Amino acid sequence: QAEQPDIKNIPEILVKPSLGVVRISRDTIEYKIGNTLSPEIVKLEDVFRNFLGFNITENGRIFYNGKEVSFLLIDGDPVSISDYNIVSQHLHAKMFSSIEVIQQYQSNRFISISSTKNELAINLKMKKEFRGRFNTDLTVKLASPKGLYGMIEANRIGGQVKSIAVVDKNIYGNRTEVSNPSVLNNQEYKVSLISLLQHPFLLQTNLFKQSYLFNNAGHHVKMLHAFKLSSHTTFRIEAGKERSDLDFKEQQHINYFMGANNILNEKRNSKLNLSSENSYINFKFDHDRFKNNRGEYKLYFTHQALKQQLQDSIERDKKFLNYSWDDQRRKVMMFHGTEKYLIGKRYLLEIGFQAGFNNVYRLMQYNDIEKNELKILQKYLSTDIGLLFQKVKHSFHAGHRFVKEQRELSTECWKQYVFIEHQFRLNRSEEHTSELQ
Repeated sequence: QAEQPDIKNIPEILVKPSLGVVRISRDTIEYKIGNTLSPEIVKLEDVFRNFLGFNITENGRIFYNGKEVSFLLIDGDPVSISDYNIVSQHLHAKMFSSIEVIQQYQSNRFISISSTKNELAINLKMKKEFRGRFNTDLTVKLASPKGLYGMIEANRIGGQVKSIAVVDKNIYGNRTEVSNPSVLNNQEYKVSLISLLQHPFLLQTNLFKQSYLFNNAGHHVKMLHAFKLSSHTTFRIEAGKERSDLDFKEQQHINYFMGANNILNEKRNSKLNLSSENSYINFKFDHDRFKNNRGEYKLYFTHQALKQQLQDSIERDKKFLNYSWDDQRRKVMMFHGTEKYLIGKRYLLEIGFQAGFNNVYRLMQYNDIEKNELKILQKYLSTDIGLLFQKVKHSFHAGHRFVKEQRELSTECWKQYVFIEHQFRLNRSEEHTSELQ
């Protein structure tokens, strides 16, 4: 009889020697990755899938024992700003010697004053031979007919500068016309092209995409840079651009039998183009120079575009041309800054500022008969100054807040008020909040 592996039960975690748990200290558990990896483990994301307690969602979010991971650190330093997928999905697993699960991570240094939630973080420990070295991965996949997918991943992870860049290109399908001769009175398609002309929003349904969009192409570029300006100052940049083009062409020749000797011939040519684009760039600067001061500043820019164009020509005795056009664009900017000052050992002064705008444009046109154009610009401005102090398990936050907001086309809203907020923490996982304005 084969010898059974030794399994030890530890509160909230099951430890097996084969998983490589090398250290358990208070709220930190360290897993050793090892030098020899199985063939299915390539990226960091694959490591999490093979360790007990981890779960990866479809959009790349990482969960440990049912709790979402909020931060991915490299050698103790934060890298990403808003999305850590570029780290987990595009860094090679062999670059790291172990991972640390920090179950009670605190990004707020003034935790003794303000009541903040405990977050889950993962710290990745790099191998010395990969630090400060330029690393690249190239992936190429071919498919039939005429399908191509390529991706280049590059990174350089050093002590002062950490950089990751990814470029991928996808070309799928054969960009030629699809001929579909038919002698049937009733079409076999799930969605008629005429109904699409009358209701362009049907283009966004999954049913239509699965039935019609045979050809597509796209590319995706994203990058991340983290600069450690000093031991207490960091500056990070995230940027990316994603574009996809979906094309469909169809030619039909249909014979309608109207009687014994009466046949109606109809020719139809249909063309559809659906393109989407999403671009963004984010900046974050934070400093922690003095024992009583900490600052954080964020600047976000986003641009989104969606275009749908459908042309349909029908030829019987005469030739008729119908087309539909839908153009949507959105630009967003947001700035947020916060400074925190510790007064004595019990009081914390917070000064915050937020500003941004949301610009929406949409043009819908059906032939030359109907045309709808919409432009909306929304602006937002907010200032906040408050004083926090804590006594036992109670945290109090009092201050003044001013908000100026532009809504719809020409409506502006101002409001300012004094607020008092109270938080009571029963334990690490349960907290109650109340606010008076």
